[in-house]
Amino acid sequence: MSQVEEIEAAIERLSTEDYKRIAEWDRQMDADSASGKLDLIFDQADAA
Repeated sequence: MSQVEEIEAAIERLSTEDYKRIAEWDRQMDADSASGKLDLIFDQADAA
């Protein structure tokens, strides 16, 4: 089983509450990225 398949299987096993927490984290990451809050991290990754 690939790592992606393992992650997909783990997501399927999440409780509703945990799934909601992951979804909220994902929305926050999108918002932070769109607002430029993550630019420093992206720049550092590009430089590495």
